[in-house]
Amino acid sequence: MVSFAHCTITVYILAMYCLVSSFQLDTKSEQILDDLRKKIGNQIDEERLVAIDVANAEVSRLIQQRGFHRNVTTTVRLNMMDNISSNFTCHILMIDHIPSGAYVDPDQLKNRIDFGGPQVVILDEIDIEKPEYMSEEISIISFQTFKSLSSSTSCQINLTISFPLHLRYHRPSNESTINFANVTIHPPDTFIRCIPDDTESSNINQDRKLILAPCSYTKTKLCHWQSIRKNEGMSIILQVPVGQQNDFVVVFLGTVLCVIASVLYILYVLFKSSKDVVT
Repeated sequence: MVSFAHCTITVYILAMYCLVSSFQLDTKSEQILDDLRKKIGNQIDEERLVAIDVANAEVSRLIQQRGFHRNVTTTVRLNMMDNISSNFTCHILMIDHIPSGAYVDPDQLKNRIDFGGPQVVILDEIDIEKPEYMSEEISIISFQTFKSLSSSTSCQINLTISFPLHLRYHRPSNESTINFANVTIHPPDTFIRCIPDDTESSNINQDRKLILAPCSYTKTKLCHWQSIRKNEGMSIILQVPVGQQNDFVVVFLGTVLCVIASVLYILYVLFKSSKDVVT
């Protein structure tokens, strides 16, 4: 989803092999990118990038719906810097670290690609059936492309990415006053690169601080990305209802009685049906 606000855009040619990002990354995200760079090697795609004022870019996040099945919507607000007459394409890369109390469904993410969802690389194994206390944190990389953008009428562009998130069951509590467990969703590490659609000449700007990361979810080439500052205050806390350990006996006996009653009813129906057939 894209929305616009008048400004001008400049394009510059990348003249350096790799520049260090001016914003500090999460330690785990930095390790992930470092490992990917080693795997991909020197397959670097040199591109002319549209200049973006990342210092004033904003990333906001909203978690919609209730219960154990939520939807995470992230909006990236970009300020374009100078003028360009042609359209351009923007790519967003987001690295999320999903806590043990939540998970994403790989099959669901694949099905959403055809309906405009992001292409997601899941870096860890996911068992969607495990409870929170048997699970670990997982990391994902989301790629989303926004084509045929234009700055002819606005200076601010809003790019929106969303994906489904599910919460896991938690261990029952031993304290009667604790009815909920907290699951904290931290803000993502976000990167942007925008490419002009034409091949017109452009100004060289070597002052941009860039970082090398995979160009797309195929992870076959590296591209230069601009890093957007992360707001740690953007963390969202979700509450998950937990059971009471003190209710174990009542729940256990109730479950056993329901199972016995159901089995007896099924046997009664089967016996009655067979008797009717014989007669």
